[in-house]
Amino acid sequence: MNRFFAIIKGSIPFDEHPLCWQRFQSRFPKQFSTGSFHSGSLIEIWGDFHRATGTDGQELYLVGEIYEAPGFQVSQDGINYQELTNFLLSAIINKGWSSLDQLNGRFTLIYMQPGQQVVSVRSDHMGIQQCYYHQGRDFLLLGSEIKYFFNHPLCPSQIDWVQSLKRPIPFVVLDGERNYNAWFKGIDMLQEGHQMDYDRKKHKLTTVRYWDPYKSVMNNSWNSSRQIMESYMELLDDSVRIRLGNGTQAYSFLSGGLDSSVICALANKYKALDTFSIVSQTTLLEGTSDFCDRLAKDLNFNNKQFLIPYNNLLLDVALWKKRIWRAESPYAHTDSLTKTLLHYAIGKYHGDVPYVLTGTGSDQLNGGLTRWIVNDPENAEEKWPQLAEAIYREEIKNAIQEKHPVLFNCKHYFRKNFISSLSEYQLEPVLFHYYLKSNVYINQFTLQWDENRAASHHKRSVRYPFLDYRFLPFIAGIPEEFHKDLFYDKEILRHPGPAYLPDYILNKPKAPALTGPYDKRAVMYRFLLEQDNHKLIAEALEKNSDIIDIDKLLLDFEEIKYQNQPVKFEYLMHVINLGLLELLPGQDESELDMETDLDAAIEMMYPWSAASAQSCKNKLNILEEADMLELQLSFAPQCSVVQDILQKKFYIVKDEILIYELDESQQDWFCFINHIDNLKSCNSILSELDIHFESIRDHFYLCIREKILQLSHQTS
Repeated sequence: MNRFFAIIKGSIPFDEHPLCWQRFQSRFPKQFSTGSFHSGSLIEIWGDFHRATGTDGQELYLVGEIYEAPGFQVSQDGINYQELTNFLLSAIINKGWSSLDQLNGRFTLIYMQPGQQVVSVRSDHMGIQQCYYHQGRDFLLLGSEIKYFFNHPLCPSQIDWVQSLKRPIPFVVLDGERNYNAWFKGIDMLQEGHQMDYDRKKHKLTTVRYWDPYKSVMNNSWNSSRQIMESYMELLDDSVRIRLGNGTQAYSFLSGGLDSSVICALANKYKALDTFSIVSQTTLLEGTSDFCDRLAKDLNFNNKQFLIPYNNLLLDVALWKKRIWRAESPYAHTDSLTKTLLHYAIGKYHGDVPYVLTGTGSDQLNGGLTRWIVNDPENAEEKWPQLAEAIYREEIKNAIQEKHPVLFNCKHYFRKNFISSLSEYQLEPVLFHYYLKSNVYINQFTLQWDENRAASHHKRSVRYPFLDYRFLPFIAGIPEEFHKDLFYDKEILRHPGPAYLPDYILNKPKAPALTGPYDKRAVMYRFLLEQDNHKLIAEALEKNSDIIDIDKLLLDFEEIKYQNQPVKFEYLMHVINLGLLELLPGQDESELDMETDLDAAIEMMYPWSAASAQSCKNKLNILEEADMLELQLSFAPQCSVVQDILQKKFYIVKDEILIYELDESQQDWFCFINHIDNLKSCNSILSELDIHFESIRDHFYLCIREKILQLSHQTS
């Protein structure tokens, strides 16, 4: 669904173009057979496209989905895409491209006219229908996935290490990098809200922005945060409605969190709703599997849950490589694998589901990533000032380079105008815009990137109500005086939530209580890299030894491999994954298949019940809290309690940094943590001190989550 690959011909015929299609059919026979193919005088195109022709030979190709087209009348049966494509072509010919500036959807448009040298390609406003391109000697390649490009003999297939390593790692929420290289040299992604013109005679590409949400802000005279929230929810309701498509049934993911839950509540107003959820260690520990079932019953829609035992799929080198190749990305997100398997399960157990709605985009636009930027202060009045200060500091850090030590270390004292004068970078006039731009950018290379591929591989579309293009100018136009009431942890959505959702969804705990002992990322990375005498490292990096010093990388691995600090591993793995990604051009359809091997691991848990929940816990090796408290409790490596004798204070130390001061007035917790001897269980210590677990619960789980304390089976 929504896949395509095209060759825009230049002025010189190439013998390599037919070879490209022959190789495509040979390497991806199943995929190629599901798409249409058209060969014209200027273009050869394969995929899920609609084509319209004008009276003078003009051609328009539409890839993707349109949810609303101003001036186009939708029949009772829904959108007729051939009629729509004809309408769009007529609009371009008679009114110009600007007549399509308010086209609402995920799309790539390709327009050409015989006798003219320029071929135009337009992306949608938010870059949801991703379009990649490579300019050859006398041709232009376009496509929805990177692997298609390598079928062309003249397309480069080497990783662009410089551009790839400039892009932030996914857990970096605020960053000024904006390069649109698609990991490989010479392959780039067409930027959101842009139009690219290819001059076939001059062999020249020109790209212009046709839509700037920060200059197209909606002029609303709001008097209160409540008014803004009401307007926001009206817009969200409409965004959901126009994405429900033809027919009487609607389909959505449901995670049990705020974003997907409110999408389901709104969709359920208009059509009968089927929802789909993942059951994993995390969802069971958070309780969201139960919340999904409960919400479906309370709001009267259907929910099917699928057990995807991610924890049992970690120690598999072959699967790790396939994860990277299928995602076409070094990030190898957990979501990339679990969403792929969820789409597979939906097709296997539920038949023909043409699309699913998703809550992706809410965190990125509504301030939902605050927990990645600041620690949540207890005092509500401190929340927004702390977040605003953190955003400002990150933006200044982007503007002033560390190579100038005095400037860099004094940067917080300078006015915006002075900082802007020091570099080409202009500070955002509105602080929250830096948050928005950072996350709209990185989302295209992470969640959007992964969700699009997971869905399209299973002939399905994923639709993003929160990424309706109307939201960005709406949010950008909100006066700064209201930001503190709206954009800390999605208050713009959470505050009006009671009109749509029950309290157990709105006030669900922000983080799972017990995930610490189940976070096996460090174990997984250590396993992957140690297998067969570091074979994976050699496979990934040997041919890049002029760039990567493998010996130094191995030394770093030896230093961190027994430290339970996944972030350090993430950076090391990012380099290795880029090397593995460079092997993608050699993989064909059968080598990218993972569903065949994992079919038996996926189960549908329907209907959900206490018995099915317990069955899942058993299969995923989840301990009940009572059993967990019998495990041996110890400090994690490089963590301890130390006393400052002079100041008569106690601190928790992690990696030689004092991170928490112990409050002696919290007597139970103070006594408990000072009695940890790395031998006894939690229950043993509680019994010796005659204190109840409830009195230390929050502190205990905080230390487990932060990997200050760890649990293990007792050894004799």
